[in-house]
This record gives sequence, structure tokens and C-alpha cells, in this order.
Amino acid sequence: MQLREIDEYRLLNKADAMRRTFEHSVEKRALDKVALLLEDEALIAIDIESMLTDEGYQVVTFATCSEALIWLREHSPAIAIVDVRLRDGACNPVARLLTERRIPFVVHSAALVGGFASDPEFAAGVWLNKPSADGEMLVSISRAIGAAT
Repeated sequence: MQLREIDEYRLLNKADAMRRTFEHSVEKRALDKVALLLEDEALIAIDIESMLTDEGYQVVTFATCSEALIWLREHSPAIAIVDVRLRDGACNPVARLLTERRIPFVVHSAALVGGFASDPEFAAGVWLNKPSADGEMLVSISRAIGAAT
């Protein structure tokens, strides 16, 4: 290789490294505003998705725990909103994983707090009873994120 080719090679490598660093930081910023929503009631899901989108979140919604667990293998949302029971059963495994990974979450459910709150997985979340207003959800999200930091 000639000296000029070596210099061009170094510049290209440096530019490539800078591009990858920039892309990673943009990707990370985007992930900071991802919300995971676990809800099997369509109208409630649409309402919460709309509210979260208005707040600048990218929303990923699942109606089963198994779908959420698969997605969580490769993703870490900034916040999760979890109903305690979905189409395929109780969401204890999801809540446990969120707790282990220190991902803040809101437990949004019509189920009585007493039954599931004794489960350590759900106890780590901020409880919000259904039905709830958008303002109540936003306060609960803020509390969950604040508790996780």
C-alpha cells in the first residue's frame, strides 16, 4: 500500500467509527422513548397507545405474555404498562423479568391490588387501577421511572 492509500484507509475507518458512534447514540435516544404495553382489551390498548404517542413514546403492544417475553429478549423499553392477566395467563414472568432488568413499570389492572400485590414481581411496579384517566397514567409512569432511578 502506498502512503496515500494508507491515509485514505485511516480516514475511512475513522469516519466509519464516528458514523457507528453517532448511529448508536441516535438508536439509544430512540429506545429511551419506547413504551411496552401489555393489554388484551383493544379499546383500552388504543386509548393508552394514543396517550403515550402524544407524549412522544414509540409504543409496542402485545396481548399475550409470551409475545412480550420474546420481544424483551432483544429490547429494553423505557417504561412498561402491564395488565396482570392477559390472554395466555398471568404476567408474573414478564413482571419478574422487568424487575430483574430494572425496567420501570406500571401495573394497570382491574384486578384487586391485594391478590397480585403480594407477588414480589408485581409489588415492584406502580399500581394503577382500571379504569384510569390519562393524567393518572402519566403520574404513575413518572413515579415508576422516578423509583427506578
